[in-house]
Amino acid sequence: AIIVKIQMAAPMNELDTVKHPMLLYDQSRQYKTFVHYVEPKENKNKDDEDDGNKDDDGGGYMKLARWIDKAGVTGELGQTGGTKAYFYSRLTKTTTNKNVNDILSIYIQELAPPQDW
Repeated sequence: AIIVKIQMAAPMNELDTVKHPMLLYDQSRQYKTFVHYVEPKENKNKDDEDDGNKDDDGGGYMKLARWIDKAGVTGELGQTGGTKAYFYSRLTKTTTNKNVNDILSIYIQELAPPQDW
């Protein structure tokens, strides 16, 4: 398993309800990306492709955010710098049309232990 850190930005002020992108990276920063909130589809047509998001939780964003809110820790800047938590993940390689794609899947049933990085 690969342990990744996911950092949630601190709100700009108490009225800030924007779901800001969360930063995700591993210790070596070989894998780094952002986790974006995805608006649930309204009036989803039965012929639409199933995105696997049965409970419309923002494409997994809300599950990660709940973990970070519940058990995350602040960094050097305290609450003004946001909150972070560590997750187990795994990398899967797929090939489509001669392109190799890396898919990083996050395990959200439990958190990884806090890391020193």
